[in-house]
Amino acid sequence: MLSTLSGTFPSAKFTALTRNPEVDSKRYREYDMEIFQFVSPSFTKLWAILKCIVWVMFYRFFRVNLRVLVPDEFKVLEAYTKADVVLFPSRDHISLTYGPKILAYVLGAIFIATALHKPTMLYAVQIGPFGNGLKARIGTFLTRFVLNRVNLITVRDRISRENLRKLAVSKPSIYVTADPAFLLQSIPSEKAKRLMVEEGVHVNTKPLIGVNTSSIIYGFGFPNAKSLKDKRDEYVRLMSQIVDYLIEKLGATVLFVPHTFNPRGQDDRTIAKEILSKVTRKDKVKLITTDRTPEELKGIIGQLNLFITTRQHPLIHSTSMHVPTIAIDYTFRMQELMRRLGQENLICDIKTLDYNRLTSKINAAYSTEDRIKKDLIYKTKILQKYAAKNANLIKALLSKEKNL
Repeated sequence: MLSTLSGTFPSAKFTALTRNPEVDSKRYREYDMEIFQFVSPSFTKLWAILKCIVWVMFYRFFRVNLRVLVPDEFKVLEAYTKADVVLFPSRDHISLTYGPKILAYVLGAIFIATALHKPTMLYAVQIGPFGNGLKARIGTFLTRFVLNRVNLITVRDRISRENLRKLAVSKPSIYVTADPAFLLQSIPSEKAKRLMVEEGVHVNTKPLIGVNTSSIIYGFGFPNAKSLKDKRDEYVRLMSQIVDYLIEKLGATVLFVPHTFNPRGQDDRTIAKEILSKVTRKDKVKLITTDRTPEELKGIIGQLNLFITTRQHPLIHSTSMHVPTIAIDYTFRMQELMRRLGQENLICDIKTLDYNRLTSKINAAYSTEDRIKKDLIYKTKILQKYAAKNANLIKALLSKEKNL
């Protein structure tokens, strides 16, 4: 996203609001960005958002700066006031998938920008699902109220666009584009191979099959399990059986490719280690343990013959590197992406996931590797054009605001 925007706006100055400023200040040093922690760690997110909204109301209507109310968040609010445009990039948190608190937090952050009358864009987001019941009604009301205040919305799929229609979000311009991750530049192939050697992988070993596992997805599946722990145990057991199958039936070396690195929270390496502990041929399995950049992970994934993933951005990495991929989905987002890639037959729904379904998809992908690669070369070029459209729409938005 930053690379694309830098090309469209060469003199732009970026400020990023993040949960991990220490990490991101190092990772994005090349963009000369200001990076702030969005809310103070000493308060709950919702309480911090409410304080910020109160500050905004006093600032906007009475020109009173209640800095004493938001000592930890003031730099963030000051960044809002100085911005020419505020962007909320590709996430799936405008939904109730992760609970009402997360939705309220995200909507609050968007509302602050609109309340300050800043041109505001949702950048290649997913909208929904919201489910049913009282929480859903409250969530959809708040979503409709906030999103009708923004200027521009781009979504990653047609279902999100349809969900906006159902929500009666009609005031902003709405476009279906694609995730900016399709434009991410991979590291060169030779460098990727060197990194794999550092991780103990013999790159000339074929077939080389990658697996991305998630520390949250099991909670959406295994409906017969009695508790969350039982769901996790079922997921670990199933994935260890799948790894054994890849080794015994396909003669593969298996590489666990984590995507989320966070030792204090969700970390894909944690559950990968649990799965590895139950695999029979541990000598045929490797796990990436180093915190790799997205560019490095994309390059590594590009060396694989087949990939199985539970997360969307590794799916984008693999398909844009033309690697046949099995997607284990827990909402509609991967389903819609695979449809746009012409790979609907390689989706597994976590709610009905079992050994036979997954091995069947694996065999289908593995036996048609060359044909899938050719299809992905064509399809991903189309999605890259859609992804590039996001920046052009921002340019049009700013030009329109300038002329008002």
